[in-house]
Amino acid sequence: MNKNKFIILDKIKRYCPICEKFHVVELVEFETLSLIKGQKIMHKDIMYFCNNQNEVFETVNMCDRNLVNVTEIYIKYKNKGTR
Repeated sequence: MNKNKFIILDKIKRYCPICEKFHVVELVEFETLSLIKGQKIMHKDIMYFCNNQNEVFETVNMCDRNLVNVTEIYIKYKNKGTR
């Protein structure tokens, strides 16, 4: 993942499932593109970034929150088109 494409929100020491160690990981926010019912939706996701393996990961709660966010954006987009 290209580190230039995300914003570091915080640094937290926690267990990293990517490298299977406790270390400081970065809480990051980045824009991503999702496809919902054939419609491309740009939205922001929040995940953890492991500097040891240069990969992102998310907790179940993060995954749920990111899904809610993109769903809300899709609903706003859909409602905008029906007015």
